[in-house]
Amino acid sequence: MFSIPPLEVITRADGLWLTGEPVLRVALGRPQRDGKRLFMADTKAVLAGLERDGWQRCDDETVALGMDRCRLANDAWGRVEILAMAGASAGAVAQNLSSGEILDPFHGLDDARDGRLRLLPGVRQQATQAGHAMALGASIGLGLGEIDIMQLRDARTTTTTDEPASIWEALEDGLTGPNPGVFLRLLRESGLLARWLPEVDALYGVPQKAQWHPEIDTGVHIEMVVKQAGILAPGDINVAWAALVHDLGKALTPREEWPAHINHEHAGLMPLAEVHARLPVPDWTRELAIMVTREHLTCHQVMGIRPGKLLGLLERDGGRLLKDPVFMEAFLSACCADARGRGGFEASPYPQAQYLRDAALAVNGAISQMGASWIDDGTKESAKAKQVIISSLAELTAGRRDKAEALNAVREKIGGEALRRGRAP
Repeated sequence: MFSIPPLEVITRADGLWLTGEPVLRVALGRPQRDGKRLFMADTKAVLAGLERDGWQRCDDETVALGMDRCRLANDAWGRVEILAMAGASAGAVAQNLSSGEILDPFHGLDDARDGRLRLLPGVRQQATQAGHAMALGASIGLGLGEIDIMQLRDARTTTTTDEPASIWEALEDGLTGPNPGVFLRLLRESGLLARWLPEVDALYGVPQKAQWHPEIDTGVHIEMVVKQAGILAPGDINVAWAALVHDLGKALTPREEWPAHINHEHAGLMPLAEVHARLPVPDWTRELAIMVTREHLTCHQVMGIRPGKLLGLLERDGGRLLKDPVFMEAFLSACCADARGRGGFEASPYPQAQYLRDAALAVNGAISQMGASWIDDGTKESAKAKQVIISSLAELTAGRRDKAEALNAVREKIGGEALRRGRAP
C-alpha cells in the first residue's frame, strides 16, 4: 500500500477514489504535475459532501472543482467502467483517499513498471480514446506494444469517422502534457498522426540543411520544437499548437529543391487553413498559429532587418503584436521553441525576443504620443509620422550597447515631432 500526497479541499470520506495518472505517478515514484484529476464516488452522499466543500454540480452523477471532476460509481462494476475510460491499463488504477486501498483491475501498475502502454479491449477500435491513452503514455514514459501498433495502423479495425471535437481533445491532452514530443512520436507510430494530421505526418523524411538543422529530418525537428514549447510554456495549447504546425510548408517543397525550403512559411498557410477547417481549433489558438507560421523566419532574423520591415511586422494583423502583450509573449515563445528545437541548439539564447519587445515598446510610445491615427489612415500627415517612427526605430536597430540610451533617443525624437504637430509629448 502507498499513500498519495495531500489533496486540497477534498473530503476524506469513505468511498472517494482518486484515479489515473496521479496514482500511477506515486506508484512509480514520479513527481506530481498540475492538471485535471478524475475522482470516483461510491455513493451520492460522497458527492453531496463534495458539494458542501464548494464543488459544483454538473449533473446527477458528476461534480466539479476547477479542472477536477468526480463521477458517481454505483457499484464495484461501475468503478471498473469508469477506470476503463482511461483507454490503457496503466491509467485504469485508483486509490481510496480514506483507506489507501488500490484498485487495479487491469494490472496496469505491472504494465507501467515494465514500461508498457497496453491498450484496453475495444480501445483499438476507438482511435480518439487511444489518443488519450497515448497522452498518458507520453506523460509517464510508456511505449506501445507491437500488437497495438499493428492493429491501430490497420484502418479496418478502427473507427473511420472520428469526431473532430474528440480528435482536438486528444491532441490537446497530449500536447499540453509534460512530454509532447513523445506524444507526437506515439501518434506517428500508431498511424493516428497520418490519419488526423496528414499535413504534419508528411514532414517526416523531408530533409533540411544540416548547417541549420543537425537533426536533418523535419518531422524530428517538429518533435523537438513541441518539446521546447512544453519547456517554455508548460501546458499552453496555444504555443504547443503553433509549434506543431509552423513548418507545414516544408512538406510542399519540390524534391529537387531539397534541402532548401524557400518561402516555406507562406507555403504553409494553405495546409494550415485546411487543418483549421477540419478541427475545432479555438480562434485565439488558430490566429497565433497563422502568425507563427507566416512570421517565424522574420522573427529569427529580426535583429538584422530594416526599421521599416520591423514596423511592418509589428503592424501586421491590425497591430496584434503591439496591442496584445499576451499574444506577443506566446508568439515569442513559439519562435524561440523553433530556434531551440534543433540538435545542439536546445540551450541557445534567443535575444530576438527582447529585441522585439523593445521595438514594440518604442512604437507603442510613439502611438501614445503622436496619436493612433497615423496607422494606415492614408493622409500625408500620417505618412510623415510613420516615417518619424521608422527613423526612431533605427535607434534600436543601430546596435547600440545601451538599451536605455536607445529607448530614450527614440522618445526624444518622437516627442520633438509631437510638439511640432501641436501635441503634448
